[in-house]
Amino acid sequence: MEGMSHRFAAVLAADVARYSRLMESDGEGTVQALKGCRDIFQRCVTEHHGREFGSVGDSLMAEFPSPVEAIRAAHCIQRDFELANEKVAEESRLEFRIGLHMGDVISDSEDVFGDVVNTAARLQELAVSGGIVVSGLLHEQVKKEPGLTFRALGQQYFKNITEPVHAYELESSHTRVNWHRARLTMGSYRSALAAVLGVLATGLLFVAYFEAREPRATGSIIEVRGPAHGPIASQILAHGEITMGRRELHRQTREALQRALRHFEKATDLDPDNPLGWVGIADALGRSLDLADATSERVVVRRNAAIEKALALDPDSGEAYAARAYMNFGDRQFVEAEMNALQAIRLSPDYADAHFVYSQILYQLGRLEEAVAEIREANRLGPDVPLFMNLLGTYLWKQGRVEEAHKELIGAVREYPDFVGFYKTMSEQLTALGRYGEALLWINAAVPLAPTDEHLQLQRCYSFMSLNDVPAARRCIDGSEALSEFSRLRLNISLNRVTQNFDENARLIQPYLLRENMTRGEKHLFGTYFLLYGAPEKALEFWRELEPEYCGAKNVQVDPRKLLTTYWVAATLKATGNVDRANYLFNQMLRTMESMHRTRGVGFGPWDIHVYAALGEFDMAIDAAVKAHNEGYVDPAWWNMRMPMELNDYPEWRMLIDESLARIEEQRRWYEEHKNDLPF
Repeated sequence: MEGMSHRFAAVLAADVARYSRLMESDGEGTVQALKGCRDIFQRCVTEHHGREFGSVGDSLMAEFPSPVEAIRAAHCIQRDFELANEKVAEESRLEFRIGLHMGDVISDSEDVFGDVVNTAARLQELAVSGGIVVSGLLHEQVKKEPGLTFRALGQQYFKNITEPVHAYELESSHTRVNWHRARLTMGSYRSALAAVLGVLATGLLFVAYFEAREPRATGSIIEVRGPAHGPIASQILAHGEITMGRRELHRQTREALQRALRHFEKATDLDPDNPLGWVGIADALGRSLDLADATSERVVVRRNAAIEKALALDPDSGEAYAARAYMNFGDRQFVEAEMNALQAIRLSPDYADAHFVYSQILYQLGRLEEAVAEIREANRLGPDVPLFMNLLGTYLWKQGRVEEAHKELIGAVREYPDFVGFYKTMSEQLTALGRYGEALLWINAAVPLAPTDEHLQLQRCYSFMSLNDVPAARRCIDGSEALSEFSRLRLNISLNRVTQNFDENARLIQPYLLRENMTRGEKHLFGTYFLLYGAPEKALEFWRELEPEYCGAKNVQVDPRKLLTTYWVAATLKATGNVDRANYLFNQMLRTMESMHRTRGVGFGPWDIHVYAALGEFDMAIDAAVKAHNEGYVDPAWWNMRMPMELNDYPEWRMLIDESLARIEEQRRWYEEHKNDLPF
């Protein structure tokens, strides 16, 4: 059985009702109509991530990675057939009966085999014309999904099937269901796997031991191929854990990454010889590092060991090379990252995550067109991954294609309204455009979806500050339980700067200065704080710990992700008398920004204004300010941080500040009128 695949799947069997009678009455017309039916069938199967197999004549078959996707496809088929039949005489209508079952299947590149296929075909025979009948096993996974109601048909006994099968008829098969909210939950998937083990005990599943193991990934769902190195039940369970782990991985929240890691760890416990479990551990740890305040050496060591373990088990694992590329990417080893990403794509060209990782590498290298192409490919291969859609919106934005970016993001959030990343990205982009009221609407809409997400709460509080609504900002800071102690400190310091309550800030930071072990985030905050409050020598102590290369004598290339830090280091060096080193860093910043689009985050805001002003190039600073203002940066706080007094001599500068303040007030009024509206 070399080259065969052993996996968990849902199978859909469809058959034309009264086909023989229709052929007798109008053979040619029925054949033509069947071609149209096949087009509908294939489209619905493809839209819901299925694969057609073994279709003959009027009998059509397809497999799906999840029961929810299978029943979505069944609903799609019956709905579209009903629409197609509206103008067809009743006696000439082609109507399908559909049966659905799930369990362990065996397949090659063209066909699928096993009792699951036979059972789905038998269930189809129970359905009425235009109806859908599912097995008890599949019913357990979808019965709680919104819009679905079932009628029990009792136990059914089928020829050549040893055990009876519980059957259920879908009563709402012709009712429009809000499918984008229907998701297979972790709990339901675990129930499915438990049921599979129960079926194993009765001998309904094929038990296969293959001679060669070949891990393969299709799209963003990883599929296990090859020999069993232990009980087949453990392999099935491990595969389910890997699949659930990757779904959680793409949610990109701390909680989801923790859940993903637990799934992958369970997979390696169940099947330690499956390299894809180790790949998952590496991916989960790597992305957790992205969200961490500081790199954990222990986590890094464990991540790297997991990658090497996966490659030891399978030296040709494209998935492992993709994980290694992401590791290189995090370490800013872009040459090695690109090399490993290309190797991953060569070995596993259909692995969506390889293209996802490569897109991020290209983005950091400034090759935005290529980055867009790669993330589009990832979207094509893994169409059910909101993270990929979110990155597409980000990349388009970074290219300056604002309308296109927003169109993609709004379309994505309508399809996946529970993915918080869309709301964060839209809010950040609207903030960068000075549309603070709209940005806040997006944050408000996201908070109920993730009430413990600290980043969301930070954005919300800062949005109130951007609207110059001090009371609302204060209520936000004091009332948010999701904020950590350090986040509250940052927010309070920023708000006290706005209100010029400098004594309160001095009181707030005092306990932190007495601590022996400060975090990197705390050191960064205090480096900025002491510079702004007239103690540059104290600020320099923190910057020397954080950025010794920037503070040293060696030539360095400015990290595009550290423009803000670079500015504060350079400004501190200038304030402490090291003007030459400061000017060197300022000029390096200008060279770096030349190839970047003006955005917040990885891009840059009006920092060129600050740099030109610091270099004494006041005319250039004014030109940059006018340009930034025209691009939507209206927040005076961005422009007034320790700006040289000479800028106040320019009428253009004073006019920009006045216009910005007026625009902020306009946004504030707009928000008060629309704060109860939905953002899309």
